[in-house]
Amino acid sequence: MNINNLYIILLISIISRVNSTNISKLLKRNVEFDVDTYYDNLSEECIEEDQNSEISNNCMPAITLSNYKEKCASIKSELCQTFYNDPNPLKYYPICSQFPQYKEYLQPSIINFFKQSFELECLTDENDNLCPYSLSKIIKGDHSGVLEDNCKSKKCTESTIKSLKNINIDQFAAYENLSFTSGSFSYETLTSINSLISIMESDECKSMHSNNNNNNNNNNNTSNAKSIKINNNILLIMLILLIFFY
Repeated sequence: MNINNLYIILLISIISRVNSTNISKLLKRNVEFDVDTYYDNLSEECIEEDQNSEISNNCMPAITLSNYKEKCASIKSELCQTFYNDPNPLKYYPICSQFPQYKEYLQPSIINFFKQSFELECLTDENDNLCPYSLSKIIKGDHSGVLEDNCKSKKCTESTIKSLKNINIDQFAAYENLSFTSGSFSYETLTSINSLISIMESDECKSMHSNNNNNNNNNNNTSNAKSIKINNNILLIMLILLIFFY
């Protein structure tokens, strides 16, 4: 077996092991949102305002495989970006803003928490398909093989790294401390973010990019072409010498 092939197989095995561990920790929902507690004591008018809100429907969506193109386009819209960056998001909900749990829910750090989550669910590759990491986050299924698949796309790798680096640990703390959430994010979950970033920034991950593979193939083809050209030139010179000295 070629030593390079052996190296690649070993690399994939290592990344797969780290991937299935760290991805699962990061994507696992350690903190549960208690819907009943949240909606307790909210008025019918507030619930109706929330359900009919353009902001709620477009900027705070539940992203699925059937709606991700529409919802991912929405969160990038001027409307949603203005909402995410507004220091006073409660002004978009004049009725609901009167309720304590809504004030708690719409604090800027929580808005940023959801914004980062939405962005991670909407990453696409060079062909405008969902990145493996985003797909895994949406379907919340088997996470094995996600990281090495993500490494195959340069765009997915770079955009995932960028999004993960934008995550602030304080956002996790703010979400965890809401009065209508239960559970906690483990230390391993929080530190796994840095582990994932380190792996995706590694030369090993970069070597798996499809673009690099194509470039390597092109380089090999170029080298082969040059080799053929050199061999042909040598053959031509030999023929000339043979004719000259005959």
